[in-house]
Amino acid sequence: MAKLERTYLNGEILFREGDPGGDIFIIKAGEVKVYQDRNGQEVQLAQLGQGELLGAMTATTRTPRTASVKALTQVTVTIIQNQDVEKLLKDMPPWAKILLKDLVFLFIEALAIFLLS
Repeated sequence: MAKLERTYLNGEILFREGDPGGDIFIIKAGEVKVYQDRNGQEVQLAQLGQGELLGAMTATTRTPRTASVKALTQVTVTIIQNQDVEKLLKDMPPWAKILLKDLVFLFIEALAIFLLS
């Protein structure tokens, strides 16, 4: 697995809602805002920092990004590329794949409830 690092400046977009998913970002330093655009307004869903993950949901479901992410400070991330994620998923025992998918779909349902409220 190749280690890929990237630094984003304050205000830079890491990815946008609707972009293809797949890569996982691990925040090494800095903070980001996770948000969605609703009728031209940014609605913040979360603020994340060092040690937290971005993109795990789309990496496991192979769906487009469900939110945009913007750097609130200078941010350094380690990127686990899609092909490495797929290899990890392929090598998982079947019971772990089922557990992971169930957890992801529970999260998606909870997110949908939050967004509709």
